[in-house]
Amino acid sequence: VDMARTCSNCVLILMGICLVQFLVIIHLFVKREEHLLSEIPSTPQVLTPQVVPSLVTPSSEKPSISCAVNPKVRAVDGYAGAAVFLNLHQPTWFQRRYSMMVQNVDSNIPSDWVIQIFWTGDGQSKSGIDINRGGLQRFIDSGRLVLTEIPKEILAVKRKKFELMVEPWIWENMLSDKVFLFGGTSVICSNSPYKLTNFTHWDYIGSPWNFKGGIGGDGAISIRNRKLMLQALNYALDKVKDPAKRRMAYKNWGQEDQFFISRILEMQQKGLLGQDIQIAPKEETLKFSAMEDKLNYDVLTVSGTLPGVSYDERQKFHNYCPEIKMFFPTMHDPSCFGAVPDGDKCAKTICALRPKSERRGGC
Repeated sequence: VDMARTCSNCVLILMGICLVQFLVIIHLFVKREEHLLSEIPSTPQVLTPQVVPSLVTPSSEKPSISCAVNPKVRAVDGYAGAAVFLNLHQPTWFQRRYSMMVQNVDSNIPSDWVIQIFWTGDGQSKSGIDINRGGLQRFIDSGRLVLTEIPKEILAVKRKKFELMVEPWIWENMLSDKVFLFGGTSVICSNSPYKLTNFTHWDYIGSPWNFKGGIGGDGAISIRNRKLMLQALNYALDKVKDPAKRRMAYKNWGQEDQFFISRILEMQQKGLLGQDIQIAPKEETLKFSAMEDKLNYDVLTVSGTLPGVSYDERQKFHNYCPEIKMFFPTMHDPSCFGAVPDGDKCAKTICALRPKSERRGGC
């Protein structure tokens, strides 16, 4: 009987200990929840869901490029550089290379740079975006490509590239002070021993030319200092006091790259620019790019189809820089190549060999 009473007491004691432990655990849990609740702000945050654009649409519909376009965007410090292209009203056959253009640039610019395309938002400019919707959308989704729409009031006056390149709004809205301008008739040669960063210390460097003794270079593909371009524009505009003439002053400036180099050299002569401004000499432009008859087989970029060199020299350059084939016509008829080519059939496929009546639009 005594042993039964003793066991019964032990059971009661153990049950009491378990109850106390359970109450302690409950108390600690309540304290923890009170502490967590005290850290939540009194005003709840409203989370705005992000809408991810879908490229999957019915076959009868064409997906459109999804982008947030802000005409009032200003240059920011978030990018070390911006690769910039003006997509205006080029013909469709020209625009079909845009995805390849962007891919070529993306593969050769630093990871902390961004690609920025200025466009009109409608017409042939929009068509150029739409026909490259798949390739460009991937770059937009990844944050590597930004579309910036040019305001209609500017386009009402200026429609051509050389006019827009001397429009202050364009330079004010580039996304970095270090700018790499590119286009549909220029490429970066991935086989080059040089990198873009070998030339980014220049405030202006382009393709070799003869203007002003070769200093600076042709601007079709070039590296420029955004702030310096704005300084040159303001310098030129300040000379025109009449408001009406000031608005139309750009009509007398001619080719935009020659305009900028002329004004920059003039400002340097007058001591209006700092000593740290660096405009590339001719020797450096020959390292940066090839153009017309000026050619080296280690340049970083090329502008145009190199019409001033021989067929053999051009073929050799194609082997070094195959990216240049992007803007050469494709000879894809099987009769033009292979083990047993057919010259007569091949000739019929070459635009330049057709009767003039069949190539009025050019080749």
